[in-house]
Amino acid sequence: MAYIKSFKLETVQPGNQQIADPEVAVIDEGLELRAQAALLDAQKLSLSLEAMTTAVRRPIPTKQVRLAPDIPTDVTIALPEVERKSVQARCTLAADKTVVFCAPLAGKDEREILILVRARAQTAAEPQSTPAVPVLPR
Repeated sequence: MAYIKSFKLETVQPGNQQIADPEVAVIDEGLELRAQAALLDAQKLSLSLEAMTTAVRRPIPTKQVRLAPDIPTDVTIALPEVERKSVQARCTLAADKTVVFCAPLAGKDEREILILVRARAQTAAEPQSTPAVPVLPR
């Protein structure tokens, strides 16, 4: 989500005119998932997972600010309130086994998201295919 964080006064030509140049900031909302796996042997791997959810509270508060004391024009900036929740986990996972991670959802009170990870042993001769992800009904 992009928003106007502040303004800078810039002098432009011709005529030494001052303009308000907006400074735009970006907040990434949603789920960020980082996973790292290390093969321990032919049948086991070490898995490290970090999940972070970010939500911006809506409506986004704004504030009127004056660019300079000698310029009577006010501009509006946004003051977003951001909530972040995260979880980190590590485990050892055997081939063809599944582990479930539970991560809190930012901005959703006590709601959580479940992340399922399955280790699959694959030989070099097998094709590199990824099975479809099942979609759960709402």
